[in-house]
Amino acid sequence: MSHQAHNIPWNVFGSNLKFRTRIPCADDGAGLHFRFRPTQGKELTHFVNAFTRNIHQHTDLERQKYPEAHDVLGSDDIALDDRVARIITPAVRLWRSERRDKLGEVDESPTNALCHHSEPDERCRCPLSHSQRKMVSFLHKYRWSDCYKFFDDHKDDYLGLEVFKSLLMHGEMDTLLKICAHPDVGFPSWWDAQLCLCNPQDLGRDYLEYALDAYLVLNIFLSSFPESWAPGRSDQDYRRTKQASELATHPHRQFFGIARGQFNSYSGFKCPTSSKRKDRFSGTNQPYGRLTYEEFLESQTTMDFLPSLSDVLHVRWVLCEKGLPVEVSQLILDKALYRPQRRLKVPHDPLHPENIEELNKYLKFCWLVLVRSEVVAREVGMKIPWKDLLSESIERLLGCSCRKLLERGEPPDDDLVWFK
Repeated sequence: MSHQAHNIPWNVFGSNLKFRTRIPCADDGAGLHFRFRPTQGKELTHFVNAFTRNIHQHTDLERQKYPEAHDVLGSDDIALDDRVARIITPAVRLWRSERRDKLGEVDESPTNALCHHSEPDERCRCPLSHSQRKMVSFLHKYRWSDCYKFFDDHKDDYLGLEVFKSLLMHGEMDTLLKICAHPDVGFPSWWDAQLCLCNPQDLGRDYLEYALDAYLVLNIFLSSFPESWAPGRSDQDYRRTKQASELATHPHRQFFGIARGQFNSYSGFKCPTSSKRKDRFSGTNQPYGRLTYEEFLESQTTMDFLPSLSDVLHVRWVLCEKGLPVEVSQLILDKALYRPQRRLKVPHDPLHPENIEELNKYLKFCWLVLVRSEVVAREVGMKIPWKDLLSESIERLLGCSCRKLLERGEPPDDDLVWFK
């Protein structure tokens, strides 16, 4: 069953779509395409309104879990206590190591030890420095920078933003609410920010768009296209669609079982040598929906084996059976960087019946990201335009060349309108 099925009319949305193995107006890829029924505008509006209303209702409940007000921290006060710092350090280490060319080298040792470099001139390679735990780290406002100079000019500002988003992704709401109590918190200024003119204006909300896209796609297939994930499916496999393929390139790699560095937007895509197709894809000509899912996963580089938690525990058990103490066995695994890198029992098939437990956890996670974002927005006086964000997400996922962008009618006719 789809997530929030009792509150969100997934069947209404899905009834306006059809599965097509070839969509001429979308680079001949497989995927979902609108039926363009006469009632489509009103039904999409009903879906978007219900979705938005549900977010607001859940936000009201979420906010009641925490104190109504928090004391304002001084700029030099510690905003992230030791417990919170240890929780988010692995995630911070991951995204910092991936951007080491922009953010500097970082210690990749798998430890949650806290940073004790308190002097400004001390050399520090800790993922989460002592200074980044202070309130001042979250007071940086977005400032425009020339192309290719953003990280030279605003590295510390960017680190504060990403730590803020890491707190939200981990659900550390009490800490976030303390930060948001400061009148000069910088997060609102980053909402529509961009690295440079070449990049989209989503620096402060990219994490939300990733969660929203994944939440929509998986729920639509789950609720309205059971034949696309049923055993024995062939051409109508949800994994080979444009919508599902693109999700695999998103940052939620541990759930989708995607290796670090598997996809690089600058290197272009190519068909594997085993494929009968000899195409090469680059720029806007991407292979989403035009390859089998297996071919797509190896369209840039060969897939490595990614261990699950059970794989890691089994290897540790083998080492212990050889006579090594548990502590030594774990040290060997840590030094080898052999750690859980995927969650799904059946790899690369989120809707497989054996993956239902992890799928439900992931859908709940995506939903909570949306709700927490609304909680934070209210605290800092922002109004998230959920109807616009949903419309933009639908356009990203289902856009094709046979019509113009999704637009909103003028009052009183405020239905969502698709122009051919």
